Amino acid sequence: MVAEPTGVDNGMKVLIRPLSGLANRLRAIASTLALFPEGSIYCYWSEDLFLGSVPPFSHPRILFIGREEFTAFISDTPELPEGLLVSPGVVALNAGFLGEQAYLSALMRAISNVQPQTIVLNAGGEFGTQTRHRRERSRASIYSEFNWRQAVLSQKEEIDLGTNYLGLHIRGKDLSMYLPSDQSVLDSLWLLSTRLETKEIFIAADSLEARVKWESLLLDAGFTVKSQKSLHLDRRTTQDLIASCVDFLSLSEATAMVYSDSSSFGHEASIQNTKSNLSIGLLPEKKRIRYLLNSSILVRQTRYLISRRLTRV
Repeated sequence: MVAEPTGVDNGMKVLIRPLSGLANRLRAIASTLALFPEGSIYCYWSEDLFLGSVPPFSHPRILFIGREEFTAFISDTPELPEGLLVSPGVVALNAGFLGEQAYLSALMRAISNVQPQTIVLNAGGEFGTQTRHRRERSRASIYSEFNWRQAVLSQKEEIDLGTNYLGLHIRGKDLSMYLPSDQSVLDSLWLLSTRLETKEIFIAADSLEARVKWESLLLDAGFTVKSQKSLHLDRRTTQDLIASCVDFLSLSEATAMVYSDSSSFGHEASIQNTKSNLSIGLLPEKKRIRYLLNSSILVRQTRYLISRRLTRV
């Protein structure tokens, strides 16, 4: 059993079950800590995807629990439906497609009206009551408080990065429609390289093929290229968690970054990257934008219709 938390908002217990990949889990955890700034938070690090059951970091306010303890928290509602659930003593949110931010006003009203003993969040994204910029600054501050596992730190040290280098994050496996063009990436790297007077680049990628491709492109362009030695980049083994954390930390400590703006991994690393405030988040190349705009219009219309129902909760 875990230690009893110090109490959150007059005795309420807050449980976060972060979902999806590493960056979205970090977003959800940091958002929960910021939204409930007093006391400890229970966190169930589930075994979804490649991330295993052991969290890669600790935090002074987080009490990690296992599946049995998580199930005990929600014994009255073991299968949380999508949406906001209000029952005696419990307020639970399983945001699903809409994302946590769409439910936030209804969630806070329910907490205020019901005064629950337990708050359960199934979350895979960022949320909060502040502006987006303030939420990002808050998450960056919380990330700096994480104590990473020694396996992560040791593997990062093996890369032997200098004090002035650029970070490049390449995302392609499941976001290929949202990628910037290769030329825009190269142009951005040359711009930062000239301004910051460095040709050392650390590459992080979500596949070995993408990493090898960009190592070749950058070496041909005259850059010095660094990357971690791990080959576990396919999200199929538990070693992927360590590799992802190493990439995240190495990117966040770069002097500046170039990344796809649609990637949560690149974005979260960039908000913690404050050495120069020159990082560049690139949009998709022009030939893809019309398709994306048409798709996003349908998404916004669907979200609007559903969000009108949420305001009545």
